[in-house]
Amino acid sequence: MLHHSLPVLLVLLPLLAACVGAPAPMPSASPPAARAEATTSVPPRAEEAAPAPTSPPWPSADEMLQRTWESYRHEFIQDDGRTKDPMRDLATTSEGQSYSLLRAVWMDDRATFERVLRWSNDNLRVRGDQLFGFLWGRHADGSWSILDANVASDADQDIALALVFAHRRWGEARYLEQAQGILADLWSKTVVEVGGRPYLTAGDWAAQQEQPTLNPSYLAPYAYRIFATVDPSRNWIGLVDTSYEVVLGCTQQALDSAVSANLPANWCGIDRTTGTLRAPLAPLDTHFGYDAFRTYWRIALDARWYGDQRAYAYMGRSGLLRERWLKDRTLASVYRHDGEPLNRREDPTIYGGLIGNLILSEPQTAELLYSYELAPRYAERDGQAFWGEPRNYYMQNWMWFGVALYAERLPNLAA
Repeated sequence: MLHHSLPVLLVLLPLLAACVGAPAPMPSASPPAARAEATTSVPPRAEEAAPAPTSPPWPSADEMLQRTWESYRHEFIQDDGRTKDPMRDLATTSEGQSYSLLRAVWMDDRATFERVLRWSNDNLRVRGDQLFGFLWGRHADGSWSILDANVASDADQDIALALVFAHRRWGEARYLEQAQGILADLWSKTVVEVGGRPYLTAGDWAAQQEQPTLNPSYLAPYAYRIFATVDPSRNWIGLVDTSYEVVLGCTQQALDSAVSANLPANWCGIDRTTGTLRAPLAPLDTHFGYDAFRTYWRIALDARWYGDQRAYAYMGRSGLLRERWLKDRTLASVYRHDGEPLNRREDPTIYGGLIGNLILSEPQTAELLYSYELAPRYAERDGQAFWGEPRNYYMQNWMWFGVALYAERLPNLAA
């Protein structure tokens, strides 16, 4: 970390911003449909808020991570282990369960891990295989059960990774056995081969499409390297390589725009015959938004754990948001693939992913982003600690993940 240089950096920020140049014009546009879990109130623009002080008044990163985890556990995770989303009619997703499992194992909180895993196995694993239905919640008749049994491949891979970590941390063979079962079905039902090479699709539904749907923010090269050690019969290392190709290709190619602004896309597709990356099938979009920002975090974590130089090269090329933030000290929450803002509202959730880009490409700017956008959003009220909007499940998770990545508190427990 570079805490000793923060006062100098704060003085230099206006000078750095002056070198960036004017941003692209902002057209009037209606915001697209966004993830329901990411809806949030609008915080003040950075220039309207108090400037970041040179000596932080907030707690240490370790204290913030611990306190917000304890509050998240109290506010979002029921006693039976179900992670609820207050802004989505208290529904539960496999994604939410995966985040709770990862955070619990990183925080060495076995009791919470067990509760979340038990509920997930009892309520989401209803497909007849080892995978998890995506959505559980309230039906029109008032009953509660699975609403969508399709697989979101990012959630299942994150659950498998959490189980591998749990096996290493707490030593129980059943964790590893379940992880291996998940990986076998994840491969057979969500991975497609194109030209003899494996590509992770967005889910079992996507693997069946003529043009399979890909979500670059699902791709986790660091996890595939670990999976190769516990499930060696499958080509997980090949998936590392195609993941980098998809992330880079869906960032650099114009897809459905005239040009690309080198922003990761929420979604894209792949031609089964040629391997050409394309715009996704409607109604999915190529915007940079509430899916795409996670791409930076996942690629940064691979660099942190394994030092892949492709990660550094990728972050260096994807510089639009760095430049915009240095100049304006605020970002839109959604951009078109060509860089034009679609939703001008600032949402600090995005910064939890962007910090990954800056950690690799401009570490001094990463410190500024942490000091202006992440740490100052930490708050305590009525005995609870939270980031920004306390009821926003997605914000609570991704600001926690962003701070933990910045503070180097996400160890590779399988190493």
